[in-house]
Amino acid sequence: MKIKFTKIEWEYLNPISLYTDLIPEEGSEIDGLIEIEMSIGDWEEASGFIAAESNHAEEQDVQAQLDSIHDKIEKSMVQRN
Repeated sequence: MKIKFTKIEWEYLNPISLYTDLIPEEGSEIDGLIEIEMSIGDWEEASGFIAAESNHAEEQDVQAQLDSIHDKIEKSMVQRN
């Protein structure tokens, strides 16, 4: 399953990529969007990790951005099924 992220979203996801399979392939940036392809299971794992990071974020703007990214992933998984 592929999901596209803006560069701003990727700035928040990049540190999380150290702990998950959220790694864009070379050349995956198209029209300013970064496309990441992973299995549903990997997306579920990443989504849970993002939710946990959001819950522990001290800054509200970071929490809001991570919540938005989490919602985007969850909606994409629902549409996929």
